[in-house]
Amino acid sequence: MCMQADGGTVCPRTAESDAKAARRMGIGADVALGVGAVAGVVAIVLIARNASKRNKAKNTATLVPRPSGAGLQFRF
Repeated sequence: MCMQADGGTVCPRTAESDAKAARRMGIGADVALGVGAVAGVVAIVLIARNASKRNKAKNTATLVPRPSGAGLQFRF
């Protein structure tokens, strides 16, 4: 439909609505890509934070005072 000319791209009037729709879809795709990238980074940060919290609490041994003496408490 459209042709390249010296001054740029020339399209007939019948293709104007298609060109506008393509531009809108392109902008929508760019926005969706940006939102997806931000969501991916947030997910990675949350997973990393959760994993570091689990590793800190994981595999710990604590000396616990008891009425009959002392005991060890293990967390896995």
